[in-house]
Amino acid sequence: MNFIFAILGVCGGLCTATGDMLMDLKGKGNEKLGTSKNIDSNWLKMSEWRFRLSVICGMIGCPLGGLGYYALAMQVEPSNATMAFVIKLTALVGTMGAFFIHTTLSIQPILYKRIMKTNQFELADDVLEGYYTALKVPFVILYIPLLVPTFCFIAAILNGYLDVPTWMLVCNPIVTSVIGWILRAVDKDVFYDMPAIIMNSIGTSLMCLVVAISTIG
Repeated sequence: MNFIFAILGVCGGLCTATGDMLMDLKGKGNEKLGTSKNIDSNWLKMSEWRFRLSVICGMIGCPLGGLGYYALAMQVEPSNATMAFVIKLTALVGTMGAFFIHTTLSIQPILYKRIMKTNQFELADDVLEGYYTALKVPFVILYIPLLVPTFCFIAAILNGYLDVPTWMLVCNPIVTSVIGWILRAVDKDVFYDMPAIIMNSIGTSLMCLVVAISTIG
């Protein structure tokens, strides 16, 4: 069962990566607008169905990713029950948080596009500024638990709780996200959108794949 859950986690990561592309693949010429620079000018060029479908991808992908984290916890539990409990708890909160974050980010462009049909940028900026301000605190609080299973994954490999080579500890969302940020910093024109926007989700898939390998190792 752990193997099945881990593979479902891989699928979940790929599903959320698809949602990330639908939501955040903005293309060339995008500019940051608004009081907090949280508005993307290219939202007006993007079809609204992309953001609606992105929410659905998050709805499917986040729970599946949670099953992958559960498989990690079950692999760790025989060696370290406390770590397994921490993974289960933070994965539960983190999965809900991931869907919350993904959905709120997908709704922003829908609101902007609808308001801009009346060509009232100041109103759109004011609405999204209020929306953004209301979400900042829960956004941060719910993002933190997403990091904990990754650190536990690294510790589990270093302590031999997972039957995989040590180098596989780099297969996690933190490392893949850093790679995405570095590529964007090296050449912002080439790597403005891809692969940075999907690297966190790809890292989740890779981590779940390592867990799957461990179950048959």
